Amino acid sequence: MRHGISFINKDTRFKVLNANEYLTLAKESYLNSGGDPAYFPYTDNDMNSYSTTQTDWYDAFFDVGATSQINLSASGGNEKAVYRISGSYFEDKMTLKGNKQQRISITTNNNINFNDKLNLNFLLTGSYNTNTTFTPGDDYYSNLPIISPYNDDGTFRQYYKVIEGSNPDGSPNWVQKRFFNEIAEREQNDNGQKAFSFKGSVQLSYQLNEVFKLSSQFGVDYNNYAEKIYQSMKNWSGINSGVPVGFAYDNNATYLNWNTIQRLNFNKQIGAHRLSGVVGLELGANQSNVTSASGSGFVNDHVRLVSLASFSDGSASEYKTTKASYLSQLSYHYGGRYNLVLNARKDGNSNFGKNVQYATFLSAGASWNLHKEDFFSSKVIDIFSLKGSYGTNGNSRFGNKNPDGVYSISDSYQYGGTIGAGISSGANPDLSWETTYITNLGFRIALWGKRLDITTEFYRNKTTDLISTLDASRTIGDTTVLRNIGAIENKGIEVALESTNIQKENFSWKTKILASRNRNEILSLYNDVPKNYGISRLQVGSSINTFYLVRWAGVDPRDGYPMWYDANGNITKDYSVDNRVANKIADPDLFGSISNSFNYKDTYFFNILMAYTIGGYSFSSFARDVNSDGLNIMDDNQSVNQLDRWQNEGDLALAPKPIWGVSTSSVRNSTRFLYNKTNLKIRNVSFSYLFDKKVTKSLGIESLSMSLIANNLWVWTPYDKANRNSFKNNIEGYPQETEVSLGVNVKF
Repeated sequence: MRHGISFINKDTRFKVLNANEYLTLAKESYLNSGGDPAYFPYTDNDMNSYSTTQTDWYDAFFDVGATSQINLSASGGNEKAVYRISGSYFEDKMTLKGNKQQRISITTNNNINFNDKLNLNFLLTGSYNTNTTFTPGDDYYSNLPIISPYNDDGTFRQYYKVIEGSNPDGSPNWVQKRFFNEIAEREQNDNGQKAFSFKGSVQLSYQLNEVFKLSSQFGVDYNNYAEKIYQSMKNWSGINSGVPVGFAYDNNATYLNWNTIQRLNFNKQIGAHRLSGVVGLELGANQSNVTSASGSGFVNDHVRLVSLASFSDGSASEYKTTKASYLSQLSYHYGGRYNLVLNARKDGNSNFGKNVQYATFLSAGASWNLHKEDFFSSKVIDIFSLKGSYGTNGNSRFGNKNPDGVYSISDSYQYGGTIGAGISSGANPDLSWETTYITNLGFRIALWGKRLDITTEFYRNKTTDLISTLDASRTIGDTTVLRNIGAIENKGIEVALESTNIQKENFSWKTKILASRNRNEILSLYNDVPKNYGISRLQVGSSINTFYLVRWAGVDPRDGYPMWYDANGNITKDYSVDNRVANKIADPDLFGSISNSFNYKDTYFFNILMAYTIGGYSFSSFARDVNSDGLNIMDDNQSVNQLDRWQNEGDLALAPKPIWGVSTSSVRNSTRFLYNKTNLKIRNVSFSYLFDKKVTKSLGIESLSMSLIANNLWVWTPYDKANRNSFKNNIEGYPQETEVSLGVNVKF
């Protein structure tokens, strides 16, 4: 069993302005726009005391979470049959308030030997999961700290009052505005999900003779998801045009996948030669059914079923894919030194056009253990092996499109009072497989009694006939169509280093380092014409993860206005998308992990896992939205980085001069919001203690151990400052969670 707590890692929490900081920046922005201080919108009134309100929205949305898990397992059997059964219960009360998960699961694995030739194995897994969910969107950081979620009487706030200009007599024009209170929605709305999952497989094997073995396997994967949502008429989510109506949604999705494989295996040993292989047939299908119903107009909040709504609507969709594969493999091994593997398979998928549903993929691999050769002799090298492979692979995963086109049937396509159908995705009967040509070369070397073990692999993957979305004429019924266009290359190196740093009778220290570097390059596109997708650009010769942005040049110290570089590298104060350049990529230079494990007397165990990324860039739309330089300050709280703003001539500031409600284009997409992804994380730390045999024997059990585990403890990124946001505060919208748990493992 294991129990733990989770909490927000404050070091990764996105830092926003407190109430005093917000009012200071807001008033300054208002004055910079030429506003009269007498009409500053957030002036205290009978509904809001802005000057004395100090709301920390993180505290309103987040709390200390708790997790519990209990696992039980039993196994047994004899020469004829072996069984293992396990069950678990998991509960998670999450740090984000309003979210809770409960799951119960059971697994059974049984193996029966009818005789020395016939064997039956079946595996069954089932689980039932319930979730209560709540998502506050960006309110946990964007809500103003000068507004409370509650009225003075403790009820949920729905309005706040501000000044918008003046009346004809010069008095302030007070306006009452709606406050979309997510705290109220969390407490008054429903969002529940239930999921049932079942996976089962059965395999029957028959040993025909010493060489050949026949097996038949069938598996099924069934998942059902039911979701019920209700938006209460007590808050704005359930109010329509000022009228409390309530909204209900009932969604159900079922996914059924089945797969069967028929195989004939053979294995023959002749002296130092061993020949083995398999031929087989694989069939399968994936099917999904989704139904949705919605309703509005309820008597009161106690009645929340769609069927009892005054107005209701619904929709349904169904999708099915079938697949078939012929497969074969031939392996040859000689004396533990030479290994050769040949693979061939023909895959078919109904997602593709009728004339191109099948494709053949071939591969070959070989390895050589040099250290086993007679001529090889070394007191330092224990293992030295080389390996290489080349082959093709296919990809058929591209969503719910169909080469024959997808049609939608609804009221939108009525003709003559009868429901009709319209094309929702265009047809392409020639759509076929992507093909990837895979080349791998590698070696392994172990030194000094295997105290140091290094595995290195070089790879190059070239994918052709990319399944791409291209613009199309509206005459086909859609604006895009899938086609096999383009090619891309991925190449890189992966290194795994394992070392035994200290090996004593009562103490050991081992280290494992993983390092990877990958680069991709677009080899061809449709007519090799570059394609822009928002902040990215696809261009032959460049990475698929290339940013296409105007370059930020900072803040002009003379007047506080933003500056950029034009396409030629000259500084300009005029923002133009024509000045976008492709010069930075998201791909890191190097990434991987470092783990260290310590063992003392086979009783105390300590492990620490760190992950690292070096280089590469990430664009943060999150950071862009909370650094508005006065544009959105009336409605949204701001990053603490906005405090480093221009105020006087000569200031070298991070942010431009803030101007209330005015855009200087500084918040438009540019490299201002690109962050270097270099980071170092402590992912996991664990400490375990194994009780002495004397203790367990006195308790009547076989073994007893305890473990303390902590996840996501620490993150470092460049340019970290206590009073500023850096990349680690922008990695994800939600702050990182740290989890600490204590576990006990008992074996009878």
